[in-house]
Amino acid sequence: GWGAEIASIVVHPSRMAPLLPAGPVVTDKEASILASYRSLKSGPYRQETLARIGATAQDLDALVSRGLLQRASNGATQITTAGKNACAHIRSGSLL
Repeated sequence: GWGAEIASIVVHPSRMAPLLPAGPVVTDKEASILASYRSLKSGPYRQETLARIGATAQDLDALVSRGLLQRASNGATQITTAGKNACAHIRSGSLL
């Protein structure tokens, strides 16, 4: 029989990034909305932050339709892994 062949490729990190798939493109406002879902518990703090950001129901619906937020049948909304990745560049402290 044929033996298993093992190959390895060495790539410099600077050359790897262009080969990786791009994450979702979000606006600054959308990234702030996602970061508030990532960093703040549901309740008054998140609601106040979303109001300060100017988040609308349409903004949230758009993020749900793009798979960045997930909405349960009871209306509870949470961030998805894709949503966390899309707002990874925003520090939690900058929301407050």
